[in-house]
Amino acid sequence: MKKLALLLFILSIYQFTSQVSAQPCVPGNYSTSGIYPDSAIGLPTAYVNTAYNTVITVVVPTDTVLFGLTFAIDSIGVGSVTGFPAGFAYSTNPTNGYIHGGTSGCVLISGTPTLAQIGSYPITITLEDWVNHSSPALTDTHANYYKIVIANIVGIETVKDEVKEVFNYPNPFTKETTIQFNASDNENVTLNIYNSIGQLVYNEQIKTINGENIHHLKLAIEDGIYFYTIAGKDNFLHNKMIIKN
Repeated sequence: MKKLALLLFILSIYQFTSQVSAQPCVPGNYSTSGIYPDSAIGLPTAYVNTAYNTVITVVVPTDTVLFGLTFAIDSIGVGSVTGFPAGFAYSTNPTNGYIHGGTSGCVLISGTPTLAQIGSYPITITLEDWVNHSSPALTDTHANYYKIVIANIVGIETVKDEVKEVFNYPNPFTKETTIQFNASDNENVTLNIYNSIGQLVYNEQIKTINGENIHHLKLAIEDGIYFYTIAGKDNFLHNKMIIKN
């Protein structure tokens, strides 16, 4: 009997660790109910021939109000995510796609875009809301909630010095520089910095204002020529920088 109990214990530990290791993503550290990033911030830009992996965190409340009445939330399930470019897919944590009320989960979107896929792809998400153990679930469809923008990484040799929409000073610099650019809206944009072979070496979210923006940047990376992009919903700016320590 003791051997059977020990065997069952070992099997349960193995099953638990296997499930943990199989999780495709880890939810972000958010406590307020909602989806992160939301539609206002949007998803990061995907770049041609560069592996794309981005995580959406979902924090499910314990209850919700419908028609003036309070309903306990059993779980919210990710029914489907459609609109991806060819070769893109999603996976969830929990792996069955159902996140219980009062807990958080995540969705990993991954793929490697090709040159032929440059463009914008609106994403539609369908959720299944299970409240008060009701059956069937309430279906909640969010059409065009997100979009994936695929852009080409411009090689260092093709980024011209005369690009005036964004520039940094001093340039060359050692560890600190200031990036100046114009934005057409108040939004969150993504600053990406790539090395000369197109590898991403730095990433940051910047909150912009309509008009001129100044962003101070500190970098601890090796000497070399780099190029950087600032990507928002409707803007894509790029230029190059030189680091000399």
